[in-house]
Amino acid sequence: MSTLRKLHLGLGLAFVTALGFVAGPVFADDPSDDESVGEASSALSLHCTMSGPPGERADAILTLLPGGKCRRDRTGVPGLVTTPSCHQLARHIGCFLIN
Repeated sequence: MSTLRKLHLGLGLAFVTALGFVAGPVFADDPSDDESVGEASSALSLHCTMSGPPGERADAILTLLPGGKCRRDRTGVPGLVTTPSCHQLARHIGCFLIN
């Protein structure tokens, strides 16, 4: 097996494993004042990062919504460098960011 194929396979397995650890129902905000509570309560949520203050990454939750849409909500804590960006994660799973 070529080195490039081994590297690609290793990165793919690492990404899938990371998604397995962060998948689960997690809410960043109090859902009581959100109009899409019914949709988001049964949706899948994943950790990702988004732009924070200059030079920083902010932790966020990417929530999959019906109709191939997804939204991101900040958690209020700094994001890890190893966590994928919300845009990258949305492209990978094939959803359209609405915010």
